[in-house]
Amino acid sequence: MAERDAQRNAQRAQFDCSTGPQQMSFWPTGGRLYRDLFTTNFVDLDSNVGSILSFECNARAYDGHKGNDTSIRSFAEQIAGVPVFAALDGVVTGTQDGQYDQHTEWVTGAQANYVVLEHACGRKTYYWHLRNGSVCVNVGDIVAAGEQIGTIGSSGISSWPHLHFEVKDNGTPIEPYSGACGPGNSAWEDQPGVVYDTYVSDAGFWYEPLDSYGWLPQPQPRTGHFSQDDDTLRLWMLVHNVQPGSTRQWEFLDASGTVISSAGPFNYTNTSELRKGQGRYYFSLASHIPNWGSVTGTWFLRLRINGQIMFTMPFDVVEDRNDIGNRPPRPIGASLQPEQPEADDVIIASVHTDLINDDEDYDMVKYRYMWYVNGALVRDVMSAGQSDVLARDEAGSGDEVTCCIMPNDGQDYGDPVCSDVLVKVTGDINGDQWVDITDLLLIISDWGPCDGPFEPCHPDLNRDGLVNISDLLIVLGSWSR
Repeated sequence: MAERDAQRNAQRAQFDCSTGPQQMSFWPTGGRLYRDLFTTNFVDLDSNVGSILSFECNARAYDGHKGNDTSIRSFAEQIAGVPVFAALDGVVTGTQDGQYDQHTEWVTGAQANYVVLEHACGRKTYYWHLRNGSVCVNVGDIVAAGEQIGTIGSSGISSWPHLHFEVKDNGTPIEPYSGACGPGNSAWEDQPGVVYDTYVSDAGFWYEPLDSYGWLPQPQPRTGHFSQDDDTLRLWMLVHNVQPGSTRQWEFLDASGTVISSAGPFNYTNTSELRKGQGRYYFSLASHIPNWGSVTGTWFLRLRINGQIMFTMPFDVVEDRNDIGNRPPRPIGASLQPEQPEADDVIIASVHTDLINDDEDYDMVKYRYMWYVNGALVRDVMSAGQSDVLARDEAGSGDEVTCCIMPNDGQDYGDPVCSDVLVKVTGDINGDQWVDITDLLLIISDWGPCDGPFEPCHPDLNRDGLVNISDLLIVLGSWSR
């Protein structure tokens, strides 16, 4: 432990602040932005009271907000766990835990669970509203980028489970994103894009009245089956980016994909952008499915918003729902990024699956991530997030990294998927896993300052913005024998 901390401290001390603080290489939670995660608020860049301005010149913030608010879909995901990670190498300077974590409205004076990290070059990051009991670091701990520090919750002044992520440089809050109205340098190596298109992030069916279930973010009932005795199909959903004047239309399809009935279009009534909205809808099955009560089989419910298909959800009709067992999650895909990681990179594992049709019973799916370095298990975590990360210093030069992911619906596992990457050998600039004369020539050919903070500069091995003698010595010190 002492040796690891010494190495992490040395890494921070070596960072050259002449080009500004170190950039972040990943969003610091499990999950994928604008899929199972949604950023509702950015930093308010207008200092005038009552005026709101985000970095892309719109009002995606609230007055005086100083961070990024990114939510998960429900308390069901919070209970399953969605990790929060250190965005950069740093030292823990503040923590709080033990506070209630399922607030659904702002409560004045409510205390949050949180972690504060101090990084090189005067930068601090703040991680607010964490789940009770999830903070897993202490003041004074030295953490690496990608190391888990807690999980997402709704503690403190919060109305939905989310992470308030705040960045300060020398005590001043900054917007880590750069845009037309946020002209500062981006704090990201590769800035995440913002999605403004309308989409549905979660939905489910039920056969009984929903009145006894609280509205999202409370956990919702879910099924993929109806019996012949059911008279009403009930649907709940979570939708994003609905613009004023939008319409929705419903279609019922038979097993061949033919539309057999429809309802709508119906007008949305919001007068401003609906960034995150929920709805509950009820359909008489006899009105939409011919010969209801005497037929079994598979049908589909399709939603269009402004003519665009949001989802097509299958449901099965059986004689007796109690005769149906659980069905495991549908097969997933997976990928690791970067495809050619370097020894100091955080490695990201992403799940590729349908947001709505990831489970035939519409169960909430969580994922077991098992990370191996050269065959040894180094991280094993169950998460409701559709991504996970391996901390920066878990894998080194030339190591083989494998991540196996198994979807789970609370009862059964689906098929596992494993992906692997080779960490580039330190000093290997051209990616052939050798350090030789080719890499030396690349150093010489690109000698001098890099073109800019956002331009590729592969020979800059120590990432100080310069290709110089330091990088040459790294190549010579790693020369393949």
